[in-house]
Amino acid sequence: MQQFSRRSKPPLRIFAALVAPLFSLACGASPEGAEGSGAVEASEHPLWQFTGAQPFPAGAIPVCFKASVPAALRTTVQRLIEESWESAANINFTGWQGCPASIANGTVSVEVDSTLPNNYVGQTIRTLNPSSSVTAVKFKTSSPSNRTVIHEFGHVLGFAEENQADNDCTQRTSGATSLEVDGDVSTSIMTQSACGFTSATLSAWDIIGARKLYGLKHPGTISGNRGLVLNVQGGSTAQATPIVGYQLTPNVWNDRWKRPSTPVTSLLLRANPGVAGVGYRCLNIKGGSVSPTTPTPVVSYACDEAHLNSRFEFQGIQLLAMGNRCVTAEPRTDGTVGVGSKIAIRGCTVGNSRQAWDILKGNRNIQLGGTNLCVNVPGGSTALGTQVELATCSSATSQVFAFEVSHIIFAGSVCLNVLGGSAADGSRIGIYNECLTGHQNEVFTARGQIRGLTQCIDMNTTGTPSDGVPIAMKPCSPAATQIWEYYW
Repeated sequence: MQQFSRRSKPPLRIFAALVAPLFSLACGASPEGAEGSGAVEASEHPLWQFTGAQPFPAGAIPVCFKASVPAALRTTVQRLIEESWESAANINFTGWQGCPASIANGTVSVEVDSTLPNNYVGQTIRTLNPSSSVTAVKFKTSSPSNRTVIHEFGHVLGFAEENQADNDCTQRTSGATSLEVDGDVSTSIMTQSACGFTSATLSAWDIIGARKLYGLKHPGTISGNRGLVLNVQGGSTAQATPIVGYQLTPNVWNDRWKRPSTPVTSLLLRANPGVAGVGYRCLNIKGGSVSPTTPTPVVSYACDEAHLNSRFEFQGIQLLAMGNRCVTAEPRTDGTVGVGSKIAIRGCTVGNSRQAWDILKGNRNIQLGGTNLCVNVPGGSTALGTQVELATCSSATSQVFAFEVSHIIFAGSVCLNVLGGSAADGSRIGIYNECLTGHQNEVFTARGQIRGLTQCIDMNTTGTPSDGVPIAMKPCSPAATQIWEYYW
């Protein structure tokens, strides 16, 4: 058995002769202590995969709670994992119920185990092939920190400690498979807390690493709060079938919303049932009007651009690159944003006007919200490394982009790229090739509100969103139930 550990100095040494097919991660020491993997070597770059550790199979990863886990902790664990790892990549944890007497292989069991050493806050035990046994997550107390919970499930997914506390918190220098380019020792959820880092959210490289190992959500996914996606209820092709929030499901048509290939005035989001005699189904605001006080259901309906209630907009949204970095209009030398401003990535800030974009309109421009400025390829050049910049919006081909499989294609052969593949602030966006070949610095998604008939698409609930939550139009607000990430 190999171990991950979160512990205090001096480090706990883990027996090198532990059974090879297993690894165990023990994370300890208040407030969270230090972490290390002992018998498992690490790579020189953060978020990396344990040598030989296989990901969970595609599809559902069942989770159950043993009797030692109180109701409040069950709720917290589910929420944190759905809002972090599950939202970041093509990962789908399911179940979240009590464990049966006999737990099936391939299941993740969660328990509170006060017998863990006092300098441990948690422990995860997982085989290199997680289908072959039960993966066990243990917390020392019934009130682990948010960081501890998310960190332990990172181990569940097959990720090791980013660094070790007994070498001055530097990254490891040999071993497993690196999934990153930058070092993000100060921000990764897999960094040891004893090193002074307390972030309880995934870093850019945490997200990219999860996507490289488990895949990006499938094209057309519109993912919202708790990882639930817009779904035609039951896969029915009947007109006016309700749209609900539901867990991402492999190989189904009813949660894949793609824009028509022919540009239209506003955005039609349509799904293809692939059934003879049944045409596309589009998101549709039931009845064609909205109320300022009563939620208006969103349904699926036959697509027709003439129906104003089938038109939606991504207006003033964040355009994400490198996992969770925001595409940003950079100030010119005079300190203002205008024609000639370069485009880069930076940390996202709510309300930042330089990070608010209108996309997927009829002319397929990428427009800075509230301005007449659009992303432009100078001279329409396809030369590799050409940096894009803002120009006055026009119908010029230098401002026309195709949105395909979470890539932004230009001139049919090259695409937008975070040049250099770094997630660092200020990394410029330009033109490069090898599109659609898996390079994470060419992957973009859109995050924000989806507007239609002056209102916003919302998970219509006052409680915790869960499978089957109805989707409706409501007056726009900053509520988490109105924030969606679109993988076009």
